[in-house]
Formats: sequence, C-alpha cells, structure tokens
Amino acid sequence: MLEILNALVSPALATAVAYIAYQQWKTNDRREKREARATKIAIYKSVKKHLNYIDVLRSIDKSLHDDFQQAAAEAEFIFPEEITECLDKIDVYSLQWLSNKECQDSATDQSNRETLINLEKEMEKYIDDLQNIHCNIFVIFKKYID
Repeated sequence: MLEILNALVSPALATAVAYIAYQQWKTNDRREKREARATKIAIYKSVKKHLNYIDVLRSIDKSLHDDFQQAAAEAEFIFPEEITECLDKIDVYSLQWLSNKECQDSATDQSNRETLINLEKEMEKYIDDLQNIHCNIFVIFKKYID
C-alpha cells in the first residue's frame, strides 16, 4: 500500500506544479494585456485632450500639441496604420495652423491685410478639418482598444 502511495506522490506533485505554472502564466498574460490597454487609453486621452481644446477654443495650445506629438510617436509602435495615418493628419493640420498663426502674429502692418485674411481663412479650414476628425476619433480608436 505504501508503495502505491509513494508512486502517486510524483504525479500529484507534477500536476500541482503544472497547475501553479499555468496560473502564473495566466496572471502575467492578464497583466500584460491590462498594461497594453492602459497605454492605448493614455494615447487616446492625449489625442482627445488636444482635439477637445481645439473644439472649444478654435485654437491650438502648443504644450498640448507637444504632448499629442509624444503620444503619436508612441502610437506608431502600438496601433495599426489606420490610427497612425489619422494621427499624422491631426499633426499636419495642427502644425499648419501653428505656422499660419506665427505668420499672422508677425504680420502687423496694414499692407498685409489681404495676406492676413487668407491666413485666417486657412486657419479656419484647419480647425474645421480637426473638428471633423474629432467627431470620428472614438470610432477609430475603439476597435483597437477593446
């Protein structure tokens, strides 16, 4: 009888060790998925913060844009091309608006009145384009965050 019990100890221990290893693997897998999702959500929040500011004030905050650019750079390693293309558009429109704003701020004399009007029209178009992207950003991100 003792021999039978001794023979069963090894398989029982092996089963217990295998079960513990499996549970550790599952725990690590869940943690990695949770961390990956948290990173994706942080990128999404940065994009939303940038676009919300634009929506409300019809202007672009340079520090928010800098934060957005950092998030967009990180997104290139995490998200598929659909998202990175969208983020590239946001970046281009934002940079064009900021460039026009800089030109607008430096042109003050009345001889540049027509130039100022054209700059203002272009800036409005960039803001409108950014607001259109903002309307769809949730749908674009949602399928890659779930």
